[in-house]
Amino acid sequence: MCKQVFSTYLFGLCLFFGTPLAAQDRNLNFADPLRPFSYAQTLTPAQEAQARLHLQAILTGNRGAYAVINNQPVSAGDEVDGYTILQINNGSVTLAKNNAKKVIMQSHTLTLDPYAETQHSRSEP
Repeated sequence: MCKQVFSTYLFGLCLFFGTPLAAQDRNLNFADPLRPFSYAQTLTPAQEAQARLHLQAILTGNRGAYAVINNQPVSAGDEVDGYTILQINNGSVTLAKNNAKKVIMQSHTLTLDPYAETQHSRSEP
């Protein structure tokens, strides 16, 4: 009986103290259920720009570098959402708006090599 009470007590302590620790590891950004429906969330200009500009792909090759931002293929000199594309590198795109520069980073870049298929030789038996 004493062992069962102790086990239940220990389980309760682990549950009580373990749940907040586990929740700290996650980014829980839930909407406030008590806020009024007419509540308008305001974003800082940096957050607004980040929300508008979504870098989806960077393609580099012999013919130059291209990026896909907000579902639009762009190259250096093009404009997206008021930003001018200054430079496209492996992994980043540099943009400018009102004399302010912004860099969007991406972890994956596709390098296009049109001669990659012709370099493989086929051996005949």
